[in-house]
Amino acid sequence: MNKNFLALGLAAALLAPQVAGAEGFAINEWSAEGVAMGGARMFAEDDAANVAYNPASITKVKGEVMKSSYTYLSPHGNYKLYDGAGKEIEDGKNVVHAGWAVGSYYVRQINDKEWFGIGAFPRFAMVSEFERESNASTNAFFSKLNGVSVTPTYAHKFDKKWSAAVGAEINYVGLELQKNLVIPTAGVNGTTQIEGESYALGWNAAANYAFDDKNEIGVVYRSRIKHSLEADLKGLEYTNLPEKIKKENLEKLYGNTLNTSISRLEKYRSCPFSYYLQYGLKLKEKEQLKIQSFNTGSFMHETIDEFFEYVRQEGLSLAELEEEQITRIVSEIIENNLKMSKNYIFTATAKYKVLVRRLKKIVSKALKYIIETIIYSDFSIEGTEVEFGKNGRYKPIVLEIGEGKK
Repeated sequence: MNKNFLALGLAAALLAPQVAGAEGFAINEWSAEGVAMGGARMFAEDDAANVAYNPASITKVKGEVMKSSYTYLSPHGNYKLYDGAGKEIEDGKNVVHAGWAVGSYYVRQINDKEWFGIGAFPRFAMVSEFERESNASTNAFFSKLNGVSVTPTYAHKFDKKWSAAVGAEINYVGLELQKNLVIPTAGVNGTTQIEGESYALGWNAAANYAFDDKNEIGVVYRSRIKHSLEADLKGLEYTNLPEKIKKENLEKLYGNTLNTSISRLEKYRSCPFSYYLQYGLKLKEKEQLKIQSFNTGSFMHETIDEFFEYVRQEGLSLAELEEEQITRIVSEIIENNLKMSKNYIFTATAKYKVLVRRLKKIVSKALKYIIETIIYSDFSIEGTEVEFGKNGRYKPIVLEIGEGKK
C-alpha cells in the first residue's frame, strides 16, 4: 500500500512540468497547509512536506507519513513599455496561464535517531506571454520554464533539542521560448520556437534547534544548481526559402549607383548570397593571425608590380638583367614592403619569416620566366596593375539601368 502510494505521488509530481508553470519563477507552494499558513511549516508535527520546508524537522514524524498536495495558481499582471527617452509607448497585460503546483512526500522513521524522507515537488516554474502584436513580443512573446526536484533526505536526531538533515536534489527543467524573428533587410518576418531540457544535481542541508516545546529555530541551505541546456530551434511560421529583397531595401544597401569590378562580379556569379553579405551588409570575417592564400597572392602581385615600375624608373633593359640582379631588386622591394603595417603578419613569427625567404625565391624565379617570355616575343609592357575607374588610366564602363540608376 505504501509503495503504491509513493509511486503514485512521484508520478503526480513528475507531471509538474506540465502543470506547475504558472506566472513567476520560484515556487514555494509546496503544500496546501503551507499556502494557508503563509509558508510557516518549518516546525510542523508529523508533516511529510517538511522534506521541502525544513528537512531537519522530519524527525517530528512518528512512524510513517505520506502526503500529496495540489495548489492552484492563477497569476495576473500588467506591464508598461517605455522608449529610450522614458516616454510610455505601450501598456498591456499578460496572458493568464493558470496551473497546478503538485507535491508528493514520504517520510519513514528508521529508529529513535534516524529518519528517511523523499519528496517530489516543483521549485521553479514560469509562464510569461504577451500579445503577439505588442512591442514587447519582439524579444519573446512566450516563455515557459517548468521544473521538478526529487530530494532523497536523511535526518538524524542528536538529542531532544538538536536535529539535522542532509539530502541530494535531482532537478529537472524544461524550457520553451517563442519569439518573433524580424530582419527587414532580408525580408524575414516569422516566428521561432526554442525547446530544450536539462537535468542537474544539487544538495541541501538543514539544522533544527528546539528551545522548549513552543520555541524553535531552523536553518535550511540549498546548493546552487547549474544547468547546461541543449535546445532545438525551429520556425513555427517561417520557412528558410529565398525571397527577393524589397526595392526600398536594395536602395538602402547599394544606393542609386552600383560600383563594381570584375572580382565583385565573379563573386556574385559564384555565390549571390556571399556577395550580399560582403558588399551589401558589409560583413567581415574576424581577422586571424594566419597567412592565407589571398595574403601571399596580394603580396606577390604588389612585388611584381613594383619590380617593373623600378625597372622603368631606372631605365633598365629587361634583356640585360642578370638573375642575380633580379634577385637583389626583389629582395629590396620585399624588405621595404615588410616595413608597412598592412604586412605585419609576415614578420609576426619565425615561421612566417621563413615563408618570406621562400616568397623571395618564388617571385624571383617567376620574374625570370616572365622576362624571358617578354624578350622572346613581340609583346611589350604598357603597364602593370592598371586601374579602371574615375581616377584610373581607363574610364569605367557605365551601364544605365533606368530610373536614374546605373
